[in-house]
Amino acid sequence: MIQLSSSTILILHPDTTTEPLDTEEIRSRIFRACVAAGEMDSWIADDLSLAVEFSLLSKEQRMIRAEELNQLICSTLEDSGFPTVALEFKRTIKTAPPDFLSVNQESVQLVLSRNLALDQVRMERLVPRVLKSLELLGMEHASRNLILELGRQFRDTDFISLPPVPAGEPEKDASIVLKKEELEAKVSPETASLLRSRVLRLSHVSRLFSVLRLELSLTAFSELNGLEKPVTELSFWSVSFQLTHAIDEICRVADEICLERGEAGCTPLPLSLTVCDAKSFAGLYMNATEKYALDCARGLLGAFTSSLTRQPFKVQLL
Repeated sequence: MIQLSSSTILILHPDTTTEPLDTEEIRSRIFRACVAAGEMDSWIADDLSLAVEFSLLSKEQRMIRAEELNQLICSTLEDSGFPTVALEFKRTIKTAPPDFLSVNQESVQLVLSRNLALDQVRMERLVPRVLKSLELLGMEHASRNLILELGRQFRDTDFISLPPVPAGEPEKDASIVLKKEELEAKVSPETASLLRSRVLRLSHVSRLFSVLRLELSLTAFSELNGLEKPVTELSFWSVSFQLTHAIDEICRVADEICLERGEAGCTPLPLSLTVCDAKSFAGLYMNATEKYALDCARGLLGAFTSSLTRQPFKVQLL
């Protein structure tokens, strides 16, 4: 997964090492806390991880201590009416282990299992690779963060990532600021056509974190417009105004509905955009090799996202 972001947020650990903020790990930790507390709605974890990232991106400071991050998550859960989830989340917070651990299978597995949300099969693949790398470096002791960073690198290069949690939506009307069906009914016929064709997909706007989440399918959009292969930036740009107008309209209409309901505090709704097929599209429609597929997709989408009236605070390419 590639995130297009103008800045990187760093987490400062007690041993003074730093690492980039991994929102997928935050989401998985919150989701496990939700399950432990009996809250099975995955949207809680999705929205809260976005809320944490948005809050940090809104500040000038680009570094946060690990304990402050955990406290921010717990406070947000408690303030949002999920104290039992906050309690379960607190139980997952581990005290910092010694700076250096002996390099062996037990210590490597301990570090990776506490920090990476992987099932047993994938963990069994990952641990030997990390252990072998440390041994090849001649290391008898290694810091927890070095072990974890190696684990992340092998996880990402081998695409051993956490399976996506099935999309969930808030079930209680009280937790919803705006239903996607209400928004779909208010947009123009042109925008509605893109929604029916599944070029664009909406999600409910929840009260936990009022964010406008849009999902874009490049494949569906190209097929709808009959773009010939290989798709170039020029050919895509010639029809991308349809997407620009549609997303701009969705943002505007969503804000108007919120204002009509006295939800002025939610507006303007932050925009999060996920391109669900960026890598496969670049390979099939742009003749890009696997190595450069995401780079091609990023180049294709750069000018398009810049043309949006409301700039997304987060863009994900999957």
